[in-house]
Amino acid sequence: MSTLLSSAPGKVMIAGEYAVLIGQDAIVATIDRLAHCRYQEGSERFFSKMGDGFILDNYHPLYQAVKKTCQIVGLSLATGEYYLDSSDFFSHGHKIGLGSSAAAVVALCKIAFLQHGLSDSNLLFAIAHQAHQVFNTPQGSGADIAAAISGGIIVFNARDPQGKMHQLSGLWPSICIVATGRPQSSADFIKHFFELDAHTLKHFAEQSQRIVVKLANQPHSFQLLKESFIKLYDLLEQLGQNLGCDIISSEHKAIAEIAHFYGGAAKPSGAGGGDIAVVALPKAQQSEFEQEINNYGFSLLRTTLSSFCASSNLK
Repeated sequence: MSTLLSSAPGKVMIAGEYAVLIGQDAIVATIDRLAHCRYQEGSERFFSKMGDGFILDNYHPLYQAVKKTCQIVGLSLATGEYYLDSSDFFSHGHKIGLGSSAAAVVALCKIAFLQHGLSDSNLLFAIAHQAHQVFNTPQGSGADIAAAISGGIIVFNARDPQGKMHQLSGLWPSICIVATGRPQSSADFIKHFFELDAHTLKHFAEQSQRIVVKLANQPHSFQLLKESFIKLYDLLEQLGQNLGCDIISSEHKAIAEIAHFYGGAAKPSGAGGGDIAVVALPKAQQSEFEQEINNYGFSLLRTTLSSFCASSNLK
């Protein structure tokens, strides 16, 4: 056990933002951005890397959150040096919005599993999700944790996190990921979401669920994907008005207009306000679309759908 290595992938939320926080389905894709963790025997030290080099920080909140959660369930992290590299998820010092903290938590939790010879993916989800809640906020659905563990494209529901993990890879060929260049913290948006009245929440959740279920049942239909993105864009825009937040930021509006010109549709991925957009686009138009968004200062992220799953190399 002198040296252990683990990795976990990032994610893109395709559909079901916000509604997944109150028990509805979401469609989540695992992408080829990886957080890597290395353990080696020695004195207790924790190093993290988000850019050019590793930084020593034994009190890093993510490390402390995983350490605390593992201790609660009797899986204490072994004494030694931990090197956690999540630089794949950053650009010019800013998070891109691809699930970096979830991937980092899963990668570190995997080290604990390797140390104890465990291979239970359900237990890995439970511990990583709890640690992520401690590190982040107690409001996350766990969708990004589930995607990192399962790989591919999944339908996720927090009420039954392991029950709907069928794969929907047929969606991916028509999807592009665009970085807005505007970092956005989701904490305030989510806080305001939970302050909405019950009737508004119920109405939003029901509309989102109808769209997601239909899309999950027909993952090979580009026309349905496009129509779903248009409906979800409108739904998120209305939600933003109710919250008093720009879920549909000026950047997201511009990307959606460009996508429409090239025969597609776009929407925020995740909480919105910035970070990334997901775009449904005919493959024949993707090259011209990329040139156009570059003119506006946006960038197409070179990501591919990843079948890598964090549970695959346990034990």
